[in-house]
Amino acid sequence: MVDPDGMAPNPIYGTDGSLLGTDDKGLQGQAIVMKKKDFKQGMNHNEAVKNSTYKEGDPNYGFDSKDAANKYATNSVTLKDRPDYDGFLTKSETDAWWKGKSEDPLFVDESKINLPGVTTASFGNQDGGTFSKNFVWNLGGEDGLTTTGKVYRSLNLTLLDSKTGAVMIGNENKVDTYKFDMQKNRPLRNIVTWAGRPGGSNDGKDFVIKGYGHATVPIEK
Repeated sequence: MVDPDGMAPNPIYGTDGSLLGTDDKGLQGQAIVMKKKDFKQGMNHNEAVKNSTYKEGDPNYGFDSKDAANKYATNSVTLKDRPDYDGFLTKSETDAWWKGKSEDPLFVDESKINLPGVTTASFGNQDGGTFSKNFVWNLGGEDGLTTTGKVYRSLNLTLLDSKTGAVMIGNENKVDTYKFDMQKNRPLRNIVTWAGRPGGSNDGKDFVIKGYGHATVPIEK
């Protein structure tokens, strides 16, 4: 299943056989193998291909050993069953992952995250402009609340290009952290956190949601 030419959207694996994350194309497709030190989440696809450790004729396909290649083969079989395989996360999917307690990150296509009410004017039409928005209060879902509000609640946003409306969600390291911690002196925030926590009891494990690609918002002067 390893794609030596890197010509499809690719998950990226380390030479030890573990999943590192994705380039800017996502989880679907065949794999690129590279050293962990060369990997950066959401990296340019062409750069990822350049860092591939695969060499023609290598029986281990760029992995450190046959055991590492077997580890990849075992893990890749269930890749399509992951909730983030399509690059989009729902509340039920993220709740199930949290309750599963693996603490492993999920990977999301930022272009599939709806940002209702946000335009380039929200950033003052300034490239590099940033602000944080709480999407809990944005209506629009079937039950009155958008998926963005359910899954992410508040997000930090950065305008990458005022001419195209390209926006980075979160930062280069992560889109968000899925957690249900209570904070001092923030009663309204804590009420929303408690209401959104699956099952009521705080018995899951926090995990990071990482992104690739970028969102796009309407251009408004």
